[in-house]
Amino acid sequence: MIRTAAVLAGSGGAAWVLAAGWVATRAAPPRAPVVPDVARPALVLGCRPGPGLDRRVDGAVALWRAGRASRLVVSGAGEAAAGVARALAAGLPADALAAEDRARNTLENLRYSSALLDGAPFWIVSDDWHLPRALLLARRLGLQALPAPVRASGPRLRRYVREGLSVVRTVVEPIEGR
Repeated sequence: MIRTAAVLAGSGGAAWVLAAGWVATRAAPPRAPVVPDVARPALVLGCRPGPGLDRRVDGAVALWRAGRASRLVVSGAGEAAAGVARALAAGLPADALAAEDRARNTLENLRYSSALLDGAPFWIVSDDWHLPRALLLARRLGLQALPAPVRASGPRLRRYVREGLSVVRTVVEPIEGR
């Protein structure tokens, strides 16, 4: 965290401006991703229980119903149980669901869930503005991830500021324990 602050301060904020621009230009549009030849596991990245998590779970359920997801893994401390409950309420069978309940951030979502994804390519289901960084982290961890964006709602500026800072941190800090 100190390195991130130092980079921001030392660059006069230029790093944040570039990172925020990166997020804004790479936010995945809410369109259907390319359909792979086989169904893949889908990883739902956690966020606070509420409309955001509901959107992400609903997006993963849609993949499962379309035959593009073989199972759903919902990740996040405090969010996994709520996400699994929503998927069950939507009619998914319990044996098609898994919960990872230790992760506190996107890197941990990917790291802790990777064992539940069978080492195969998988969908990352998240908000369109969050997917570019999630995919970058997956690549840096050596994971094969496919984007499955859901359209976020609400004010954009707050999302871009937060995600812009997270992109700077992702680029500056090394990923240890790959």
